[in-house]
Formats: sequence, C-alpha cells, structure tokens
Amino acid sequence: EEAKQLALAGQRASFEGKTPTKKKRTPGKGGHSDKLVERAFADRQTRHDDAIKSLRRSHDAKLVALKASHAKELTMVTTAISLEKDQERAAAVNDALREAEKIHTERMKERTFVIEGRTPCKTPGRERAARATTDNVSPETLAQRAAPGA
Repeated sequence: EEAKQLALAGQRASFEGKTPTKKKRTPGKGGHSDKLVERAFADRQTRHDDAIKSLRRSHDAKLVALKASHAKELTMVTTAISLEKDQERAAAVNDALREAEKIHTERMKERTFVIEGRTPCKTPGRERAARATTDNVSPETLAQRAAPGA
C-alpha cells in the first residue's frame, strides 16, 4: 500500500513538474495531448483520493474494533483483580477466624480444668445442678424451694 502511494505521489509530481512544450501544430490537430494529460492526471488523482478514503475507512473501523477489544480486556482484567483481592481478603478472614477459634478452644480447656480443680464447696451451683438432674427437677425449682419465704 505504501509503495502504491509513493508511486502515485511520484507520478503526480512528474505531471506537475512538466511544462508544456510548444509543438508545431499541424493542421487538424488541436491541443488534444494537453487535455489527455490533464484528464489522465485527474483520473489518477481521483483513484488516489478514493484509495486514501478507503484506507482511512478501514483504518477507522480497525481502531473502533481495537478500542472495543481493549475496553473488554480492561473490564475482564479489572474484574479478575477485584476477585483476586476478594479471595485474598476472605482467606485472611478465614485464617483469623481459625486462629481465634483455636485460642478460644484453648481458653475453654483451661477454664474447664480450673473449674474441675475447685472444691465442691466453691461450686455450689454445679452440685445443685447435679442433684437436680438426678432428681429430675430443674435447678430453678430447687432454688425457689431453698429460698426463704418460699
């Protein structure tokens, strides 16, 4: 394409650079050769302009397609990045929750050990609950019975 354009430009320059020479006019022949040259130049110029317009249209169409493609790719990449960040955040939250659960489990084990190590006199509620389950009576009922004025 570029070679064609250069060739057309060279032809135009060669036409423009020529100066008409005066030839001997023979009877019956007018200035037909000058008109033919002008007509040929005009035809080539028209073809050249049409070729440039066609190239411009196809180039513009390619640009529109590329812009649409790039916009689509940008949207896809942006979505992928946001999903990746969301996954990273979710993984961090899950890790933190697992760690908190481990700490809670360890503390509950320590608490159970401390409670089990107490003497029965220090845990009256547990004794009442144990008696209530054996008697099949709720601790609240037992507490109401034991309260003065009941």
